[in-house]
Amino acid sequence: MARRHRAALSTGSLLSAAALLSALSPVADGRLSLHMLEEMLVLAIVVPLLAYGVSPLLSRRMAARIHPIAGIVALNLVLFGSQLPAVVDLASNDLGFRAAMQAAFMLGAFLFWWPVVRRDGLSPIAKIGYLMVAGVPPTIPGITLALSHHLFYHAYRSIEDQQLA
Repeated sequence: MARRHRAALSTGSLLSAAALLSALSPVADGRLSLHMLEEMLVLAIVVPLLAYGVSPLLSRRMAARIHPIAGIVALNLVLFGSQLPAVVDLASNDLGFRAAMQAAFMLGAFLFWWPVVRRDGLSPIAKIGYLMVAGVPPTIPGITLALSHHLFYHAYRSIEDQQLA
């Protein structure tokens, strides 16, 4: 394994532990905006580093089986599913369910990032298109939360915090 892959894997692992096990996690439990920030840091920084770090460890045959469309679908299923009010409320009260949701979130994000970080994956221009297409669906719940005057989550009691999230 090359030094850059080891560095990415080590950094991703440390950032993952810092994001998910830190003293800020209980603070994020009380504020939806911090919870969303934590999720976006895991999605945009931690998981790409982990995916790049493990890329030499996965066989070419297995790596080729993960189609880019499957990555986009997996990410959006996890993003939409993890933001359903019943799911967020349950995760705020049940540590086991929260851990399972975090694992599913990271798996969906890994499947999404895999075509971008793997050596024989998409061409550079295809990567740009892939990232642009994947960014469209998550804007729907984001706009809904930002513009709504209705509180969606019982675990978080602030409409202003919801709109910020």
